[in-house]
Amino acid sequence: MNLLRISALAGLLAACAPTTGGGSARLKAGPAPVETSPRSDAVDVLSDLDVPDGPLARSRFMPGEWEPVDRLLVSWNQDNKDLTPFFAGFLREAVTQTDVTLLTPANVSRRGLARDLRRQGVDVSHLEYEVAPINTMWIRDYGPLVLRTDEGRRVVVDLPYSLDRPEDDRVPELLAGRWRWPLSAIPLDLEGGHLQSDGAGRCVITDDVLARNSDTYHFEQVSALLSADLGCNDVVVVPSLVDEPTGHLDMFAYITGPSRILVGSYEHAVDDQNSVILNEAALMLQNAGFHVTRIPMPDNRGRTLFRTYTNGLALNGVVFVPVYKHDRKHEQEALDIYGRAFPNRKLVPVPSDEIMALSGAVHCTTLTIAR
Repeated sequence: MNLLRISALAGLLAACAPTTGGGSARLKAGPAPVETSPRSDAVDVLSDLDVPDGPLARSRFMPGEWEPVDRLLVSWNQDNKDLTPFFAGFLREAVTQTDVTLLTPANVSRRGLARDLRRQGVDVSHLEYEVAPINTMWIRDYGPLVLRTDEGRRVVVDLPYSLDRPEDDRVPELLAGRWRWPLSAIPLDLEGGHLQSDGAGRCVITDDVLARNSDTYHFEQVSALLSADLGCNDVVVVPSLVDEPTGHLDMFAYITGPSRILVGSYEHAVDDQNSVILNEAALMLQNAGFHVTRIPMPDNRGRTLFRTYTNGLALNGVVFVPVYKHDRKHEQEALDIYGRAFPNRKLVPVPSDEIMALSGAVHCTTLTIAR
């Protein structure tokens, strides 16, 4: 297993300040949790599959997000209503590409939801619904993380989530039961936005994962857990952005294929410190064997609002790219870069100004299940 450290991580586990409640120093109004709740009653996937512990640990793997998709999951509660134009911005095309399931609490009127989406041009006849008592729309972070095995089976991994959002934390367990897929849990303070896989056993995470878990696990243990539970046989750790509240990878990077990744780039005059950090991340990934393509980062307004083009989503024949009406300087360049990364797919710009103020966009509000 190859785990690359950046120089800024040297001595991190011994020197970094302890995190309280799963990284409460990164609290915000968007996807970040407050305190995580380990899943002690998760179904043991090993006994369910009737295979030895060792082979299963090596046979499960995370699909790459660029791979063909069977289903798109989106969480919808009452707070989503004001963001209907944003969701419609990708649902209009998503329903033509794959099955789309909306997770909705029982108190959400499906008839009213269908009416609102239809007014935004969404063909609601292609939408499916699952009743789930959710707290938030940030489904990327709380799961379910669906892995494949060499035997062609699917496994649901439950990522511990915020105790302040208990309903969100129950979603993986609830859906795994309905789908009758085995469920396991990874004992790390880890959100879906923290990591991505290239589909070939190579995963990228941010150093925020190490910081969040430094009181419990040392560097090598985090690596071993990612390998055993997620099939991440090679892990690259890159630095997270300074002052960005989530610590997530999808705020500045997106894997587009086996050993291929987009990495953000700040103009030095816009953000000198994060410019250096992203240059270092790109070099680390390149040294780890990735083909790295740089993509511009929009102005972050003095680190008060972090907008990004990498919080997008590849979905079969289309690629959704967040765009911002208040910052068009680099939009066409970003779209051209996505076009070269996905030359045979349709690019769909998704206006994301309002939701990005909550520290998330398309990637944060969607979750795919690969074929």
